[in-house]
Amino acid sequence: MSLSFFGQFPYGFTELLRNHQYSQCMANYFVRMYKETLNNPNWMQKPMKIERRLLLEEPNWAESTKTLKNLEIFDDKIGVEDLRDSCQVNFADPYPGGTLPSSYGDIVQEEILFLVYPELFITCLLVPKIASREAILVTGLTRTNKYKGYQSRFSYDGDFVKDSNDISILHMDALPGGEHDKSSLDRELNKAYIAFTADTDNKPISTGNWGCGALEETTSVRLLCS
Repeated sequence: MSLSFFGQFPYGFTELLRNHQYSQCMANYFVRMYKETLNNPNWMQKPMKIERRLLLEEPNWAESTKTLKNLEIFDDKIGVEDLRDSCQVNFADPYPGGTLPSSYGDIVQEEILFLVYPELFITCLLVPKIASREAILVTGLTRTNKYKGYQSRFSYDGDFVKDSNDISILHMDALPGGEHDKSSLDRELNKAYIAFTADTDNKPISTGNWGCGALEETTSVRLLCS
């Protein structure tokens, strides 16, 4: 991440840093990393893992009778990143990171997750385009930043110190423009299926309105998948 930050890898942090809100998020990550290492020299040794989850056999959706174990709906306009005891869903761009790096990016759900969990930027360097029958699971992340606002109003809002939970993020992308035929709908069902059945150490999965990047007010959902 340090090499990328200083322009030594192809990923364009130098373009991203033209937006001072982004640069504050990145700078605070490195400050926090330094402080955590002073308190615990082993902090930098905690593992971060990136897994590609591939769907090998497509379910027969017309005949499926499976149900969810448990479903809890929150309608108080909280983000998935606020559900701290769960695996959080990133409604991802096929190339992880969305519109980042961009000094004028439209900062919505995926971009926000990358800026509050800066370790996610490693996926931009290591993960190619997400295929139609796979999802990406990233585990061992630390949240370091708070924020306020949305889209062009996004701004850094200080160090996040509420907890030090190791967080897992599920990357799942959707077709642009929605689904207009059975093949497209099956593709989205398969995508959600492989994401929601990933091994998340029995943690619930926090999700929301898929495709909600265009909406400021969303509903968060926490579920357990059978």
